Amino acid sequence: MQLRRWVLPTFFWLASLGAAFLAGAFAHKYREAIRAKVRSIQSSPVIQTSLYNLRIEKLSIPGDGRDGAIDLFGEGLLLVNRRGQSWYITKDRTLQPLSLRVPINTTDFESDPFNRTTTEQNRFSVKDILVQSLPSGVRIIASHFYWYRDRSCHTLRVSAIETTRDAVLSGKDSSGTWETLLESHCRKLNLSPDSSHHVTLGPGGRLAALSDRQILVTSGEFFGDEFAGPEAAQRGDSSGKTVLIDMGAGTATEFTRGHRNPQGLAVGPDGRIWLTELGARGGDELNLLVKGRDYGHPHLTYGTQYEMMVWPRSKTQGKHDGYEKPAFAWISSIAPSQLIVVNGKSFPWWTGDLLIAALGSESLYRVRIEGDRAMFVEPIVINHRIRDMVETTTGTIVLKTDDDFVVFIDNLETAPASGLDPVTRGGILAGQCRSCHALEPKVPSGLGPNLWGVVNRRVASAPNYSYSDALKKLGGTWTPDRIRAFITAPGTVAPGTRMAIAATYTEEQMNDLIAYLQSLR
Repeated sequence: MQLRRWVLPTFFWLASLGAAFLAGAFAHKYREAIRAKVRSIQSSPVIQTSLYNLRIEKLSIPGDGRDGAIDLFGEGLLLVNRRGQSWYITKDRTLQPLSLRVPINTTDFESDPFNRTTTEQNRFSVKDILVQSLPSGVRIIASHFYWYRDRSCHTLRVSAIETTRDAVLSGKDSSGTWETLLESHCRKLNLSPDSSHHVTLGPGGRLAALSDRQILVTSGEFFGDEFAGPEAAQRGDSSGKTVLIDMGAGTATEFTRGHRNPQGLAVGPDGRIWLTELGARGGDELNLLVKGRDYGHPHLTYGTQYEMMVWPRSKTQGKHDGYEKPAFAWISSIAPSQLIVVNGKSFPWWTGDLLIAALGSESLYRVRIEGDRAMFVEPIVINHRIRDMVETTTGTIVLKTDDDFVVFIDNLETAPASGLDPVTRGGILAGQCRSCHALEPKVPSGLGPNLWGVVNRRVASAPNYSYSDALKKLGGTWTPDRIRAFITAPGTVAPGTRMAIAATYTEEQMNDLIAYLQSLR
């Protein structure tokens, strides 16, 4: 009797575990299939968004891995890698090496015997650059680490040089010297559980100009540093703050506080200042900065502590009361980095939207702002860890990635489509067909029949689809010429058909669309 009493519950318990395992395995396999499909779609030179087809072009760069930065420089771009070496990217998208060098002392850091066993050394890097036009030429500002060998510690330093574009491009940038605008106190390297050191995450260092003499810089909490850490965001030093550098007055003052790891900073044409920062386990934030405000770290967050279900310091879990609330928060972390406010030169329907780059999700996020609210967020998968981003004067979006690429994003309608074959161009056009038709094999039909294998297929023959009487009576096959005629004037080819929308394509576009449909087999 006792045996029967526990055998049956045990059987059901084991059965439920097995079912949960199978369900989990199926869900994992399904998620991986979806991710693979997204990677396949987004590896093409064109990415489809809700409003634009994006033309993607990649330039391989000597970036030396993570960090480094880009900014506008005349008609081209200034690229600086993590070691402080620089290149000019011409308007024709070619690389020209420069002698300009950010004063980061990477060699001193790497050659110090103290760092013989230091890990994550590639984090010792240039964090950002900012180029300002001056009446006398140009000012280049850089944020970067600096190593003090005698004290075995490093600082976050902001340096500036005034020169001319011609001097930089000709290799004669020695007409100016680097000046230190700001330097944090000297921080020890993070200590790992195995007693080894590693270079800190979370230093911030993002730069933005409020005027020609006022520069805003982000400073993170320097995770694990004995002088910093989470509580430093609420103390009087620069950790966990945005800091206003006034070059005219020679001062550096706190602008906002309560930030964890601020990685993105942008000033809009309306003067509003936007900041992105990484949370811990979830809770990544988009913030609208107001001078003197406190944004809550480390007291509360919408996320949680790693390996926990709560944020231990918060008295009201999942709330952000008592501090400035973010304009938007991601609970599933994306690891946001730089952001821009789109000027709309090439993407007029995006004018005023925010584009936010992400490291973790390897994506862009287009955020529609109305007032102080984020109305929606559209993810755009790029499949690269995006470290920095700018918009050129012609409207091209340019990304700097952590795997040594500069990625150019153009509006396909206004950018040259050279290099795209007819099938690829037709696939782009067919994107608008997907609202009604499936274009893959063995996928159920939607509002319209599945178009896989449609060329030279018998009319009204897609399986498991209920055709209108007009198409059932039409007969024959879908030859390329017949498809052309039907797309152009469906009601003329098959009076009474449910497909009442006539598309307007140029002859070249129609050729591309037919070429794509012919490839679906």
